[in-house]
Amino acid sequence: YAYTVTGDNPVFGGRFAQRFSLAGREPIQTSRVRLLLPSDRVLHIRTHGADLDPKVNSLGSEKEYFWEASDVPAIDVEDLTPTWFDEAPFLTVSEFPDWQTVVQWALPLYRADEPLTPEIKVRSDAWANQFPQPEQRLVAALRFVQQDIRYQGIELGPYSHQPTPASRTLARRFGDCKDKSLLLLTILRHMGIDSAIALVNTATRRSLDEWQASPGAFDHVIVQARIGGKTYWVDPTAESQRGTLTQYYDPPYERALVLREDSKALEVIPYPKADSPTTIIREQYRVRGGGLPVSFVVSSTYHGPDADDKRHVLSKQSPAEMAKVFLNYYAESNPSIRAESPPTVQDDQDSNTIVITEKYLVETFWKDQYHYFSADLIYAELPKPDISKRSQPLAISHPTFITQNLEIDLPAPAELEPQSDVIADDAFRFEFSHRQNANTVNLSYSLKTFRDHVPPEKVAAYLAQVDRVRNSTGLQLPQTSDALVRTSPESQGPGKLPVLAFLVSMVVIVAAFVVVRVRRKREETQRAFGIKPTLGGAPETAVRCKDRMDIEAFAKGFKCRCGNFPFKPDVLTRQEFLLYDGERLATVKLKCDACGRANDLYFVEPDTQSAGDRPVNPE
Repeated sequence: YAYTVTGDNPVFGGRFAQRFSLAGREPIQTSRVRLLLPSDRVLHIRTHGADLDPKVNSLGSEKEYFWEASDVPAIDVEDLTPTWFDEAPFLTVSEFPDWQTVVQWALPLYRADEPLTPEIKVRSDAWANQFPQPEQRLVAALRFVQQDIRYQGIELGPYSHQPTPASRTLARRFGDCKDKSLLLLTILRHMGIDSAIALVNTATRRSLDEWQASPGAFDHVIVQARIGGKTYWVDPTAESQRGTLTQYYDPPYERALVLREDSKALEVIPYPKADSPTTIIREQYRVRGGGLPVSFVVSSTYHGPDADDKRHVLSKQSPAEMAKVFLNYYAESNPSIRAESPPTVQDDQDSNTIVITEKYLVETFWKDQYHYFSADLIYAELPKPDISKRSQPLAISHPTFITQNLEIDLPAPAELEPQSDVIADDAFRFEFSHRQNANTVNLSYSLKTFRDHVPPEKVAAYLAQVDRVRNSTGLQLPQTSDALVRTSPESQGPGKLPVLAFLVSMVVIVAAFVVVRVRRKREETQRAFGIKPTLGGAPETAVRCKDRMDIEAFAKGFKCRCGNFPFKPDVLTRQEFLLYDGERLATVKLKCDACGRANDLYFVEPDTQSAGDRPVNPE
């Protein structure tokens, strides 16, 4: 392809700046970039990801810059890379020698010196009189611009970079990020708050350090405010943000060019922190016998940025749509679930806290005498990439600090051995504990991240830790017998006490064998946590069966960690055999189509057992 473009945007004042990609997702036979410019003009160049210098030729009154490469390979694209990582080599060329020059270009565009309109003056004066502290005035003005000025951009010609005057934005009640930021700047300065425009890039972030200075390096505009020695970076387009400056958090843009007369370089925006959990999930199960449905109550509490994100999502849904989404989420693992009442939402905007309460009833709770309880939220926060042998960084959701607590109130105590552990590295910290108090089982989980990516050389170790976390985010409990009813001694007829004692002993014996942790990498996790292997899940706990039909019965009743039954009849024809501790074992491999897990079951071959061995019920 060859084409010519004539013309330029007058907003740049005749100066040139451009970014050129040097590779693509397909191999390129020949790649060329050619620039012609008058000999008296100076071009500044920075190259990223490629060792490619231009050929510079003099052509009379013009200079020619010429980059050429042959047989350029396709870009190696890996999944789950951070937004700031650019795998493609590129070069940036600009007539702006440094960031200070860009500041001087942009300052005239963002003058906040037009005469105040009556409405701006009235509002500013009212806030100044109403709120004695400048922090309160800042929040009042910010919330007005965020919520009362609709986000809408008309970015034609010079308005690609030049904002609309504040008076016009206020009058028509809409504007883009440039317009809303200039309006906020005008209001703050009238109230005596030290403030300035800040240019940012929402995706490139820290990688702006590798760019040649250019107006084209930015895709968003926010405001910097200074009060009492503290610096606040506020985004007038964050319409769902609430709370006071006590709940303030920095936006995740990392770099900003602040439009002040003395600005000479990019400033660092501190990466947001999460010193306390920003999402807290509490799930309460009340299990009763007699075929009664199980009560299931979920309380989700969101603070700070998580509350803002949730508020934005809720604003796009009607209550009925929200209820439907919530119900169907839980119905994936509990098909018989039904809503006991509509979800309720409590939004404390002053503290920026949202609490959502959901109440359900589950008719068929136990599946084959088991129920699997999962910290699904934490499990989902640590996704595994399709490409694990990486040459590029792996992104992590950050900042993340979430807790998920499950309380299971049972009709009778379960035989649960207390467990707790910490899994941590320089990327995250995960903690869990399983405890029992009388008839109540408490499962607690928390996850906190420390950075937004893992470098390629550390990905293998990180993924090994993720496997340990994922294998620790759930517990499978057996069904407590409905026959265990609490009665007084006077109400028991002849013979009832021995029968009750027998039932209690049987429940205890069965529970001792079947309270298990379903783990994908069982042997590795068992060594790490010291947990006894699952029945049939390892050679040392191989199931003893009377005949081969018992093998089929056990395999049919086996449930994967995700809740599905992965048995297929053809697996019995592909058994493998090994010797372990003097006995010949048969191995059946069950691949779960739902989640992709490979589950190995071990059986002592029936023909090799002694006559005194008895079969084990798979339940």
